[in-house]
Amino acid sequence: MRSSCYSSLRILALGLILLQVFVLPAFAAPTEREQKRLDRRGEKLAASVRDIQSLERSQIPADIMRQAKAVIVLKQYEAGVIFGASGGFGIVAKRDPEGYWGAPAWLKTGEISGGLQLGAQKLNVVLLVVKDRALEMLKKEKFQLGVDANIVRGPTGAYSESSIGQDADMLAYTAFEGYYAGASFEGGFLLPDNKANESSYGQKFEVTHIIEAPDLDTPDSLIELFELLDSIEVTGLER
Repeated sequence: MRSSCYSSLRILALGLILLQVFVLPAFAAPTEREQKRLDRRGEKLAASVRDIQSLERSQIPADIMRQAKAVIVLKQYEAGVIFGASGGFGIVAKRDPEGYWGAPAWLKTGEISGGLQLGAQKLNVVLLVVKDRALEMLKKEKFQLGVDANIVRGPTGAYSESSIGQDADMLAYTAFEGYYAGASFEGGFLLPDNKANESSYGQKFEVTHIIEAPDLDTPDSLIELFELLDSIEVTGLER
């Protein structure tokens, strides 16, 4: 009887060891892969801001950046439209009551029928929310650009004293690679990236909760991006 009990314990111990060695790492691996994916995305979004700020024709002025109530940064790959199905992702963040950037939420782009035409291969986009009414757009599960908010090209130049038109809810700043044939933000829409948000914050939060929450920190993968955005407010240039 005692021998049978010891044998059962040994089998149980062996089973626990096998579980720890072979099964648990299999469950942990996707989390590690997802984190690496988000790290790469963060690096690409930071590079997008650098590209936009490297050219005077697309450069966000410091005084305009300081007026932004929220920011959306997007990266789009090999698409015939600005917001297409092939590889679009980004983030949205809102300022807290003290004027600092709050926690960002991950987004993905939705397919539309218009936008950037004739084969731009890579597109970098920064959208600055400059009117309170446009903040309401961010509360929607799916917010549609050019419909829920009016978007215009933002004034550029590192040291210009720039003004915002009365009709502008959001200002667009873009840089692209590939053949450019004109762009429109009408009809483009953005969706929450639920998988990326859960990986970043450990829980299934909605976009609205993330950007409004005072107790969430910026994920490590996006710290460089927000350091760049902060530097623009000081000089109009990334440093």
